[in-house]
Amino acid sequence: MSDDEPFVAVGYMRADLSGETRQWDAKRMYALATRYGYDMALIVTHTESTPNRAAHLLDLVRRMNAAAVFLPTLEHLPASVVRTLLAEVDGVTTLRPQQTFQRYAIPEGT
Repeated sequence: MSDDEPFVAVGYMRADLSGETRQWDAKRMYALATRYGYDMALIVTHTESTPNRAAHLLDLVRRMNAAAVFLPTLEHLPASVVRTLLAEVDGVTTLRPQQTFQRYAIPEGT
């Protein structure tokens, strides 16, 4: 990646949770990613019944070398998956409320 190429982001939502706001959530994720300087490569949409949701998302993040993941709310992913994502990406950003959870270094010996 050259210095002038934007970092890649991936969006994720569960259609059963977004419901009627699904298209609006997708537009807002694209807009926020752009505002933060990311290139939103795609938005993955699953439902509660989609098998291996977390594994699929993690695989995509790794294959795309994504630097960030955007979600409508934290309800869309279990906390354990968010923690796992933070080992892979620089940040996980939610729309509602708008906040970013960033990866941080754990000092050695801790």
